Amino acid sequence: DPAVVKMRVTIELENVPIGPALDTIVRSNELEIVPEAGGIMRVVERRKVARVPEREEITVHIPVNWVSSEEVKKVLQPISAAGYVSADPLSNSLLIKGTPLEVEELTNAIIRIDKPEKQVMLEVRLVEMNTDLSRGLGISWDLSRVDRDVSQEALALPVQKVLGTLPAMPVVYGYDPVTGLPLTYTPPGAPIIGADPGASLNATNPLSYLTQDLTSVGGRASAGLDSFQIYEPLANELRGLKWGFGKGVTLFGQEFQLSTLIEAAERSNLAKVLASPRVATVNNQLAKINILRQIPYSTVVVGAGGTQAETYAFEPVGLQIEITPNITNNDYVRMNIKVTQKILISQSGLVRPTVDERISETNAIVYDEDTAIIAGLRQQQFNETASGAPWLGQVPILGWLFKSKTWSNRKTDLMAFVTPHIIKEEQALSDQERQRYNELDIQWDLPDYFFDDVKFDLNR
Repeated sequence: DPAVVKMRVTIELENVPIGPALDTIVRSNELEIVPEAGGIMRVVERRKVARVPEREEITVHIPVNWVSSEEVKKVLQPISAAGYVSADPLSNSLLIKGTPLEVEELTNAIIRIDKPEKQVMLEVRLVEMNTDLSRGLGISWDLSRVDRDVSQEALALPVQKVLGTLPAMPVVYGYDPVTGLPLTYTPPGAPIIGADPGASLNATNPLSYLTQDLTSVGGRASAGLDSFQIYEPLANELRGLKWGFGKGVTLFGQEFQLSTLIEAAERSNLAKVLASPRVATVNNQLAKINILRQIPYSTVVVGAGGTQAETYAFEPVGLQIEITPNITNNDYVRMNIKVTQKILISQSGLVRPTVDERISETNAIVYDEDTAIIAGLRQQQFNETASGAPWLGQVPILGWLFKSKTWSNRKTDLMAFVTPHIIKEEQALSDQERQRYNELDIQWDLPDYFFDDVKFDLNR
């Protein structure tokens, strides 16, 4: 304001912030500060403030790239009391009306909101295993910690070592952290070097001779396998297997390598991997995996007048998995997991089949590439098998000499191992950063000595 420019003010201030100082000066001289867009503050006479237009409104059109314009509108409405926000779903854009300052603030908010959603790769393994095996693997929640280095060396040993027929020679399993000297063990039945000579190894655990009280010989603490029992038929299958399926399985903050034993159990017909699907989904969006077989059956529909019509329907049988991931800011993944298994029990003709259904639903929080476990879906199957010689097996009393019956009672557990992998993308340059980069590349006017292979003394 020209009238304000001619005014002179003499004032002495000490240790006063610029904001309160400026406000005191203008108010003591019958002036007023009018804020404008871009952080500009205009000083005018107070009597002229009423003549300044109260709302100088503009309208802008802002396209939205990564999120729905309707969702952005819902977020902006509580903070745009003075401005006007409208969403256009067809072009996925927003119309904003308000003062230049209001439009600038809303535009900055849209830039912060309009970012690509995080994605996560979900790796699922559904395993049906024998109940004895599941207890042997420690899924009954009484596992002790398996040291990864020790267990890897154990699995790399020949089969006869795992079975307890080690050659009579020392084997290095680690190094003393203080002296740096190698730590060794001897075959089963012989004392461990550096341990109590009267202590003998546990022959009931195929891997116990590797880890029995390693702390007594300077090994790693908490490396025992005392309560981790390896199912005996797996002993011959532990050679040559490799790690897999994520980084491992974490229970109560302790990590286990179960993938190796699952593969070994499958080779021994003690477990069956029903499915190992992988699917990528956006954060907070439901991911579904259906592995189903449709079983047809007939139904009769009675219409008007008592007329009957035969129709056909289908009963789904198989596996259904539903996972909704939520990625946190510290790389943890919260998952809502629902596993449904439908098993065909029997069907006679085209009547509706008998289906056994097992459902488990839970919520879990795991770190990126850690594994969550769902267990406890148990099924019990009774089978009766009869065999015998024709005719002779039907003779009363004597027929039992020519026929036989066998009964089996099989219990299985369905376990789901879910491992999330957060898909991390490279940070893209903003439009402003890209413009500055292009200007630096095109208008390169640095002195020539920046490109000379000459050393400069920076200390002089």
